[in-house]
Amino acid sequence: MQTMLHIISKILIGGLMLFPSYIIASVPDATIYGPIVTEPHPSLNSIYSASAIELINKGYIEEEYFIEGTANRYSSAEMENSEIIDSGHRYKTRLIVRRPQAAENFNGVVVVEWINVTGGADKDIDWWQSGHHFVR
Repeated sequence: MQTMLHIISKILIGGLMLFPSYIIASVPDATIYGPIVTEPHPSLNSIYSASAIELINKGYIEEEYFIEGTANRYSSAEMENSEIIDSGHRYKTRLIVRRPQAAENFNGVVVVEWINVTGGADKDIDWWQSGHHFVR
């Protein structure tokens, strides 16, 4: 049985090596800036979509980071592997991190939420609905 598994694994690995262009895609590096320093007064340079929960009172902090770089544009043929059409498309986006102030209070669970822009503005809907649960 051991020999059979060994042979099958070699066949699978060998087969995958025949198609490396479909497995590996070149991805441009991104640059991450932050945390972005903001003024403490709410009418000034604060995080857009900042939490309404008093995070400091719960032992949490909120930080904003910017991510920028260049992206590839891909073909979108249905049910086929995409190919890079062209490159060098600049982008800049942001990341909001809400975390315990003290590292020893981090339990290892990370919740990632897509910031929904369907309505024309960033909305972290899951946080607004579940934020109290996350920081309890």
